[in-house]
Amino acid sequence: MKKLWFIFPLSLCFLLVLAFWPGHEKPAPQPPQQPQTEEMPEVRPPQKQTLSVEPAPFPPEDVRHYTWQDWQFDYQCPPGWTCRPMTVWQASEGREASPEWGVELLPPGDTQWAILLQGSHRNQKLQAPLQQSMEVLCQGRKAGRLDVAEQQGQRWYLVTLDDPGQAGSAFQIFVRGEAHWPEAQQLLQGLLSS
Repeated sequence: MKKLWFIFPLSLCFLLVLAFWPGHEKPAPQPPQQPQTEEMPEVRPPQKQTLSVEPAPFPPEDVRHYTWQDWQFDYQCPPGWTCRPMTVWQASEGREASPEWGVELLPPGDTQWAILLQGSHRNQKLQAPLQQSMEVLCQGRKAGRLDVAEQQGQRWYLVTLDDPGQAGSAFQIFVRGEAHWPEAQQLLQGLLSS
């Protein structure tokens, strides 16, 4: 028993040395970390695209009038262009009357229409996936819609007016090719002024 009495103080000293030895400290408790959140970009709804058009009446000397059955509208042929009525037909015993009517506008030297002014019983659509669609505004009020698509290797524009006037149940401007869009915009300005 005499030999064991020094083991207790020696063990106690050994434990104290270990407890205070550099590098053997117990790490301090860390405060709980807040979960990391990534900053999300602000999500905004896409802005509705619009095309604003100011009405500009056709010069009186350039106004042309189109009529087929009960349907009619006034238009202007761009300078140097030719215009021809599109092919329409009367109702017959085995066939209904033409569902569309209007005017084809041809650029100088061309035999195929570049702009088509068309009245119809219902709105037509471009036969390709739309690249763009926007509201047409005239003096701050919605006047129609503009659709743009790639068709037959070129950009086509289709303006559908909300108020077809006396042109039928629908009135549309088809534009074949980006080069003819300025003339179509002038036609649109004149049509919206009447």
